[in-house]
Amino acid sequence: DDGDDEEFKSETDEALERNRSKLWSTTRREYDYANIPIIDHNNYILDYKMLNSMVEKDYKLKHEKYDYYMKYDDIVAIQKRAFKQFLNESKNIVSYMVKEFELRKNADQMKRVSISKTGHLNMSRIYSYKFSEDIFRKAAIVPDGKSHGLVMFIDWSGSMSEYLHDTIKQMLNLVMFCKKVNIPYEVYSFTTEGFIKDIPPKANDIEMGSFGLFNLLSSRMTASEFSKTAGMLLTIYRPWHRRHEDDSIVHADVLQLGGTPLNEAIVSAMTIVPEFRKKYNLQIVNTIFLTDGEGQASNLIYRGNDGSQRRYEYNSTLVLRDPVTREEAIVEFEDTKSYTQAFLKLLKARVGGNIVGFHISSQRDAKYMLGSNPTIQIPSKPGLDRDSVINSIVASLRKDRYAILNCSGYDEYYLLRSDALDTASEEFTLQDNSTVKSIAKKYTKYASMKRTNRIILNRFIGM
Repeated sequence: DDGDDEEFKSETDEALERNRSKLWSTTRREYDYANIPIIDHNNYILDYKMLNSMVEKDYKLKHEKYDYYMKYDDIVAIQKRAFKQFLNESKNIVSYMVKEFELRKNADQMKRVSISKTGHLNMSRIYSYKFSEDIFRKAAIVPDGKSHGLVMFIDWSGSMSEYLHDTIKQMLNLVMFCKKVNIPYEVYSFTTEGFIKDIPPKANDIEMGSFGLFNLLSSRMTASEFSKTAGMLLTIYRPWHRRHEDDSIVHADVLQLGGTPLNEAIVSAMTIVPEFRKKYNLQIVNTIFLTDGEGQASNLIYRGNDGSQRRYEYNSTLVLRDPVTREEAIVEFEDTKSYTQAFLKLLKARVGGNIVGFHISSQRDAKYMLGSNPTIQIPSKPGLDRDSVINSIVASLRKDRYAILNCSGYDEYYLLRSDALDTASEEFTLQDNSTVKSIAKKYTKYASMKRTNRIILNRFIGM
């Protein structure tokens, strides 16, 4: 005993008080709670069989009504040529994806190899039985790789028309990869036109808009169904500067572009993905959202079974709740992006797996998008303010045609320049009359595009 009087303290009690102080409200804002609706997604999906039937019927009716529309047989022939050309363009990039996937999968399996004794004597080691127990035959047990699946949701809005053709080609690359390595997949487009339905109100639900899902592609398709649908997708919304005189196909009315019901698509994924996982007995489902815009915000909450509404006030904090998992997500900021962030957090809690976002943007719009999206975490750099960091990201986007960002709600969030979507530049070809200067310029562009595609694909395959 050195004679010092030491004060006894409870570290647990002090830690409790410190953490409890974090729960105190400093803004005096009230909390409004709203449930996300539980919907039957089957009521909002137009299956690929019905979709293809409606497209065929529409093409035939247009030709009967107007002479200047092409015959359906001629349209089918053009679609077959388009799909054949796509296969030639994409074979290298799909093969690269398959090779990378198999290499990474095999490496992961070898890390988990275990050695076990078989119980049978190894006669070549029997001489050492007096000084060693290692006289039995051994077997290397290689565990199976994890089973994966992919569900993709594509923005089918009017603002996507300019680069929807290249988006479809990128999507088909992923689908061809899935077919090569036997990964189940489903591809949906989400829209507010054509086959859409309202979400019926329930007490204490957040208001959601009308929407529909087109099941564009599926691993349930036969080979002929896949090639026919892929050809149809490749010949609609083709940019005017890439069209030929013989393939000016007008899209079917059912595939008309509309708005961007991104949040409604996320809510539908909460039931689509678990059903998909259960059907194929999958361990990991990768859910992808590809869009060029934001979903719609809502400040209406249904109160009572009579459908009465109460406006959520902006001086209170909105908390979205999932009635299935009991998880909650706060809408941090009063804008559309924060609603999407909250929905994504609830989706992650419900389905797990990887959630990937692809945001397509022109270089001109990228700076505004980065500055106005509070859910994107702009990394701080010594001596640089937020605007300077954003300018550096835009400069990187200008040079590399992509940027990988940290965006709340997503495991990976890719910002892609719209002119980096085209996959045709994977092949390097020259004209007979090419000059040295034109060859150098074309090769520089080819190498840049190839590098961009490889980096993004490596990140995606690695995940």
